[in-house]
Amino acid sequence: MRSIAALSLAAVALCGTSTPARADLLPAGQFIEEAVVLDLNASFFAYVMDEVMAGLPSSLVVGSIPPEEVINLLLCSQDFWVENLTINTDFYVSELVAQEDQLLLIMDFDLSVNHPSNPAWIILDGCIDDACGLWVDPAQVHVEMPIRMELAYDAEGDPYIDFELGPLQQDITDAMISNMAMGECALTTINAWWMENMGENLIQTMIAEAIGGIDTTIQEKLEEFEATAEEALGDIAIAGSTEIMEVPLVYGIEPTKIEHSSEGIRIALGGHVDTAKAPCITALDPGGSYWTNTFTPAHFDNGWHMHTLIGDDLINQALYGVWRGGVLCFEASELGETALTTSMLSLLLGEVFEQEMVRLLPYASDSPMLIRTMPWNPPVMRFDGVSDMTLVVEDLDIEFYVELEDRLSRLTAVTLDIVAVVDMGLQSDGAMAIQLAMQNDQFHPTITYDELSPEVGTALLNNFDAILDIAIGAIAGDVLGDSGGNIVFGLPTLMGLGLADMYVEPDGALLDWLSGSYRIGPSEGGGGLGAGCEEGGCLGGEEGCAGGDEGCALSGDGCAGEEGGCLSGEDGCNVQDVIVSQGCSGEANPEPTDTGCSGDLIQAACRTGGGKPVRVHTSTMLLITCLLLSRRRKR
Repeated sequence: MRSIAALSLAAVALCGTSTPARADLLPAGQFIEEAVVLDLNASFFAYVMDEVMAGLPSSLVVGSIPPEEVINLLLCSQDFWVENLTINTDFYVSELVAQEDQLLLIMDFDLSVNHPSNPAWIILDGCIDDACGLWVDPAQVHVEMPIRMELAYDAEGDPYIDFELGPLQQDITDAMISNMAMGECALTTINAWWMENMGENLIQTMIAEAIGGIDTTIQEKLEEFEATAEEALGDIAIAGSTEIMEVPLVYGIEPTKIEHSSEGIRIALGGHVDTAKAPCITALDPGGSYWTNTFTPAHFDNGWHMHTLIGDDLINQALYGVWRGGVLCFEASELGETALTTSMLSLLLGEVFEQEMVRLLPYASDSPMLIRTMPWNPPVMRFDGVSDMTLVVEDLDIEFYVELEDRLSRLTAVTLDIVAVVDMGLQSDGAMAIQLAMQNDQFHPTITYDELSPEVGTALLNNFDAILDIAIGAIAGDVLGDSGGNIVFGLPTLMGLGLADMYVEPDGALLDWLSGSYRIGPSEGGGGLGAGCEEGGCLGGEEGCAGGDEGCALSGDGCAGEEGGCLSGEDGCNVQDVIVSQGCSGEANPEPTDTGCSGDLIQAACRTGGGKPVRVHTSTMLLITCLLLSRRRKR
């Protein structure tokens, strides 16, 4: 469950086209009572029982039952034990029934012990030494046991799911004694005399003792199963932290409600995601994530075994946290190991840009440049599109600055939207496949600030798609890879069973819940949880996977596994520190007042080593920059 929860948070950060219908805001880090819901339908329990019963043998060879003392007299004691014992069962009713306050295990079956041709043997030792053959003709047995899950709290006040097995109710003893038969031996003769004169059936007493031992063993096994189930359910509650592109996220998920009904069991999980606010977001922060806050859909359906409901509130809180932490804030003043200058834009935009630079820089043929972003709005996830999930970042500004007379001045800004879609499905081997795709046709770049001629703006937009395609190829790297954005990972299985079928669709009053329907069946799980961490991969595992130690995902040894490293590497120039050191705010502003901050030391710091070099990462924002930026610096 932990792996599954960690993967969900990672998917949130990577992957909802306008804002939700309601614009209420959820404060950063506020706990959401019902963020994720798991429904176990009545059909789930029926399937589980069918699979369990199919795996039970029709005969249980017990063998020997240890000696039991029946009588301890002054002159002697009487012990007995049973050998060659085989119990045969024929189940005709085996149900795990969902009720309003519990699950009820019901089993009706015929029980027999051995056969006249191959009886069990009761061995007598002590006052009487003898051996008697014993068998039980088929007898009807009824067994019931209530099972309940409820919310409980430990000594620290943390919630957990208490899995409780009720008392086992059964009539095995009466059924066996009623249909018991024995061969001729001294015990039967003595028992007849004892019953006639003492009014007690010695054989029944001995059998009751033997069966009592079996009952004790069964109860011990049930208690072990109860502890194991409770421990497994404890993995549902998780808390910890992770990093998304160097932004630390704190998260927690825990059970908040458990409801029994005749339709099944509903387990509700609450959660939160939080992070510290980055300086670049201070002037842009709306104060919280979009909050739809609708009723949780009722979604029991016996056509499926299980359902999950994931609300957009938790996902959007996570996306807001990533945004609030400054993941979409970028600055770049270098292209590779070369300072970014106006001559590089001239290569891309042609003569119209060169002419503008001659007008603006009459005494210099080249000048340092800076590109920075201003993410006006947090990303928002939606479930009501053609794909399973659609993510949108609206009104993202890319600003271009140039050094004019030792001062940084804004030349132009491009505003666009980022749209990405995510689709999920099961492969034939039971592995989960997630398809990621950017929607290039929905970026809609627009010039929203311009100190240049209209011809330069036109050239900038005309070259945007070509530059974007190259940037996507550079960025997609380990995320999309050669598979075209198809991420595959294994799923857990139990006794050869796992997810065999699934269907995802939007649900809820505002289509603000993502509903997943699942059937259980034979499955390889794609090799099991963590599979898919192949050489160069970054999902699961310890070596180079999911933030591992050896150069994958968010590790310190590489940029998504690429050689050379892009996350705080050793090349590049810490432009941000230089800007702030000269009295600039270093923050994104709608109408920046600090565009005239001196830029002469930027060139000195980058070219003479005056500042600690920091390599600028080619990440999501490079999808929308007009240059092939391969470095980034977060503000």
